[in-house]
Parts: sequence; C-alpha cells; structure tokens
Amino acid sequence: MQFQPALDLVVSALEEIRERSDSPLSASRQTLDALCQKRSPAPSPLPNPGAPAKSDALRALQQQVSVCVLCPHLASSRTQTVFGVGNPEAELMFIGEAPGADED
Repeated sequence: MQFQPALDLVVSALEEIRERSDSPLSASRQTLDALCQKRSPAPSPLPNPGAPAKSDALRALQQQVSVCVLCPHLASSRTQTVFGVGNPEAELMFIGEAPGADED
C-alpha cells in the first residue's frame, strides 16, 4: 500500500499524543486503515484557466481574515490573526488546538 509509511508515522504520532494527553483522540489505526482502504484514486482535475490557484485563493482569504471586524471586541484587541500554514495541495490535514490565552 503506497500510503503505509505515512500512515505508520501518523499513527505513531497519535499514539504518542494519546499517552501524553488527557483528551481523547478521534483517530485510531483502525479508522485510518479503513479510510485508506476506501480511498480510490481521484481523477486528475481538469485545469480551469479562470480559477485561481489554491495558494492564491487562500492568500486572498487570509487578507480578508486579517482585516475582519465582524467581532468588534476581538478586532479591537487583536495583534495578529492565526490563519494556518502548510501545503494547500495536501491530502491530509491536522487541526491543532485553538489559540491560547496569549494568542489571537
């Protein structure tokens, strides 16, 4: 299976987090294996010349987020927005914890 090395790495990291955390994890080897088996190769998307690249679309969204004032109380006190980092073409995404007390 072509995803096995990555799957093993993810499971190992999740097991380590489980051992150090009081919070339950919502993934297991059984769940990840089942997802991997159900996965069928996606057809290559046809290029859409008028559509912006994912990275360009995310950059535009990040700019909108950075000036958003829909929550006046938060907008008046923030020093930065936390948008995220990573490869926009990634097939797997990890969502971390919410910003802490010292983060916006």
